[in-house]
Amino acid sequence: MKLLYRESSQETKNRMIKVAKSPMISQNRNNDEKRDIKTKILSKINHDYCEIVNSGNAAIMVAMNATEGPIIIPDQRSLAWF
Repeated sequence: MKLLYRESSQETKNRMIKVAKSPMISQNRNNDEKRDIKTKILSKINHDYCEIVNSGNAAIMVAMNATEGPIIIPDQRSLAWF
């Protein structure tokens, strides 16, 4: 089967690599910075706890792991990896 898809240009890939390697994006962020961000988020929402994750799928997985029992996943095509 031959599937056609659009691939990012090399310039776009290089820029994405540069941003991913940036100290501001790095996984080695300063813990004080993360704590400040969480504090700001918590001041805006009506919850006792929040966590910063790297994607919407990661957030869904966190919620699924914290939930016991069956889970209904709607056919939205955005959760194609399930």
